[in-house]
Amino acid sequence: MKIGGNASATGFFTKHGGSSLLSDADTKKKYSSRVGELYREELARRVKDDVARSVFLPIHQHRQ
Repeated sequence: MKIGGNASATGFFTKHGGSSLLSDADTKKKYSSRVGELYREELARRVKDDVARSVFLPIHQHRQ
């Protein structure tokens, strides 16, 4: 994945004290936790930054 993904989530949860949540099969519990909320905020920031950078990329012309 461009912005998120398993490696990104694992690193974030580990760095922010949520490593115990990684082995929990209950994804709702994982992502509604405080660390999960922080991760969602981080992903939103990353997406916003990516969109802002993408707006200024040149448009590719189609070959005819």
